[in-house]
Amino acid sequence: MRDKIFISYSQKDNRFRERLEVHLKAITDKESFWSDKRVESGDEWKTKIYSAVEESAVAILLVSADFMASDFIQNVELPALLNAEKEDGIIIIPIMLYDCNYGELTKYQFFNTPNNPLAGLKKVPQEKIFKELSQTAVKKLEKYVQREEQKTKSILRDTQCVS
Repeated sequence: MRDKIFISYSQKDNRFRERLEVHLKAITDKESFWSDKRVESGDEWKTKIYSAVEESAVAILLVSADFMASDFIQNVELPALLNAEKEDGIIIIPIMLYDCNYGELTKYQFFNTPNNPLAGLKKVPQEKIFKELSQTAVKKLEKYVQREEQKTKSILRDTQCVS
């Protein structure tokens, strides 16, 4: 079942991932969100990332030029997430860290205004955005899980009626 928030980011933007995770930890169980920092020594890292994508209902994309230039993000993570959005309706939430070209992500509503990137803000406004982003992501996760549970109940009810 898809019941996690996936955080996709460039390693060069690690400080933003750290702040987002601090805000998520304040309002939800740390098992409810995933970033590659959960990959441990000896793990098959690609397998762990694919599994995390498969378990995610919400994906937060920390967008920067480094994010957009990452071969791994562009060739592995992003296609898997966009496919999950297309096939399973997961929610994609991009947030602009630094001004950059953002290609195919133009079709998504960014959490912040792309022409007012997070990195250009002072610490207090950044923290406010991280707080709001974490709250929004958790609410969207809860709605997704509820919707999927309703679908399952409906299918079970329909199956029992046919029997």
